[in-house]
Amino acid sequence: TLPLCMPILAVIALGAFVASYGSFMWAFLVCQDSKMWTLMVWLYQFQAQYASQPHLIMAAIVLTSIPTLIVFVFCQKIILRGIVIPSMK
Repeated sequence: TLPLCMPILAVIALGAFVASYGSFMWAFLVCQDSKMWTLMVWLYQFQAQYASQPHLIMAAIVLTSIPTLIVFVFCQKIILRGIVIPSMK
């Protein structure tokens, strides 16, 4: 049954990664030390500091979205296999 569950587990893994990677509120409220911030809190502070320079903000947003893109690319093949194979039978 594990091969049939792989697409579901890939979706759960992708959702868990995105939730932990973007955990903004917990890190913003609890972590007072800037060395312990998540990237989303750092990005929020970066946007507040460099509001007059939108090109820097956009570059930071692109750089912080790369890890999520990489995880999605690895999970995409498994997720699509779960969508395509049952429809072929």
